[in-house]
Amino acid sequence: ERKLAMNESYESGDAMRYRKLKDSPSSRARSKIVRTFAPDGISRLKSYIVAKSKPFATPLVKKLIEPQTFQYRGNPLVQEFHAHNATWSNERALELAIAKFELSSAGNASTLEIGSELTHYGIGTLFPRTIVDKYEPSNGVINQDIFDLVPDSKFDLAFSLSTFEHIGIDEHDAEYEPERALAAVDHVLSNVLTKGGRLILTVPVGYNSALDQAAFAPKGPLKPVAAFVRLDRRNRWRSVEPGELTRTRYGHPYRAGNGLVVFEATAHA
Repeated sequence: ERKLAMNESYESGDAMRYRKLKDSPSSRARSKIVRTFAPDGISRLKSYIVAKSKPFATPLVKKLIEPQTFQYRGNPLVQEFHAHNATWSNERALELAIAKFELSSAGNASTLEIGSELTHYGIGTLFPRTIVDKYEPSNGVINQDIFDLVPDSKFDLAFSLSTFEHIGIDEHDAEYEPERALAAVDHVLSNVLTKGGRLILTVPVGYNSALDQAAFAPKGPLKPVAAFVRLDRRNRWRSVEPGELTRTRYGHPYRAGNGLVVFEATAHA
């Protein structure tokens, strides 16, 4: 009986300590975080922090890291920094600048964006365009597979940022078939663009073997018009010939793309 009483006293002491710990400010804060971000805690917490930091993240980074100037089609462009996707740390800094240049140069050309990207970076409203994206259910976005898109009125320009490399690789319930990316290019040229219309693609090297081959040994309609290699952790890049990227790997030594190719193709039908 004495032993039982001691156990009950010990358990009571544990319960008391537990209640005090549970009611502590740190514990209440921890519980709130768990309730807020469960079930995918880490990813939701990361998204929450990024969303709250967006208003001041970009100006702060610009004070610490100066956006690099790079050459594209003989024109000096400046990297675009944006908190979404932390573009100062990857190839998107170049892609956004290239997209702005191409869209500005296109003037009043009817334009199609394949894969909804610009909207996330605060520059989408600058360029009127139609957007098709199979997986993004947003207002004004056509949720359709690019292979099923046959518009009544064809477009003068189609562009896509780091999207075509996913075709045949990351599609839901689809077999691994990187060559489907090239089939998608053929479909756009034949069914989506006007005669003489242009398709502009940016593609990270090392993700889709079929597109890599189109960059290193171009034979089909895709022609590489620019290529870049990443130099360091400060996200500095250098213009190179596409053939210099044959040993470049995706995700190594730096996160995401370590080589980037810009393709152009022209519709002839």
